[in-house]
Amino acid sequence: MPMVESFTRALAESLSVDGIGVVFYQRYATTIYLVQVEGSKSRSIYLPEEKRFQYDQLPLSEPSVRLGERLFEFLQPLETAPFMIPASVYGLPLLHGGEPFGGIVVYSYQKDTPLSPRQWLLETCAQALVVALENCFLHLQAIQDPLTGLYNRSYFLYRLEEELAYSSRHRSPFALLMLDLDDFKSVNDRLGHGEGDQVIRRIGDLMRRATRREDAPSRYGGDEFILLLLNCQVPDALEKAETIRALIASRALPKEEAFGLSIGCSVSVLHSDDMKGEQDIPNIIRRLDDALYRAKQQGKNQVVRVE
Repeated sequence: MPMVESFTRALAESLSVDGIGVVFYQRYATTIYLVQVEGSKSRSIYLPEEKRFQYDQLPLSEPSVRLGERLFEFLQPLETAPFMIPASVYGLPLLHGGEPFGGIVVYSYQKDTPLSPRQWLLETCAQALVVALENCFLHLQAIQDPLTGLYNRSYFLYRLEEELAYSSRHRSPFALLMLDLDDFKSVNDRLGHGEGDQVIRRIGDLMRRATRREDAPSRYGGDEFILLLLNCQVPDALEKAETIRALIASRALPKEEAFGLSIGCSVSVLHSDDMKGEQDIPNIIRRLDDALYRAKQQGKNQVVRVE
């Protein structure tokens, strides 16, 4: 995402336009990304799963003013409605192997800004971006869980090993959160594995949106997740654990799809203050697992601190 933001800002400056937006999805997962630069402002976000339907309606077949208008609409958060389409706007699809996986919109609020004549330059820049994104996607394929877009287990363990070494040298606080869904088997059994996968995807989206860029939200396996929170004190870790638990309990399985079922989430929290310099990763994971078991025994759907 930082690479795309830098590219977008440089392109906006070279074209002397008011703003540029880039929307794309990772071809080896389901995550949709949005980057927008307008003047000195910028934003880089992951879009929620609910936006996928709207994305699929975009006319990503060929460059056009119409594509630019639709992409600009797609960029707008709901709270900005109503809004005006810029006076000059142009859109191009991002193509790989002839298949679209995103688009670029260039816009200006001034009338008669010549955007269409610059199509050759935009297409050249778009192709350069496609090559860069493909390299990024190959890297992400090795470290991401394809269902959720979160980090996978092996990458999490790598990050944890790095953080243990860094924390021991610099006394930097961090926290680990392990999450396990309560009674998730009943969702698969009664609603089907397709709905179960949808629940797992929603949880990935909720965790990603509830954490910072420097954190490491990961799918540990099955219906179990683990999260590394950097530079985090104990009260903040417990508050974050409760926030994520409440989000999963209220949003992972919407009532209109639940048919009377509900999803809970047990969470264990281990802070670096309680590790006392421990470097044994299997033992650290065991302590988190033991606390999760205690949370289940105490009634499920709760946060328990590792002691």
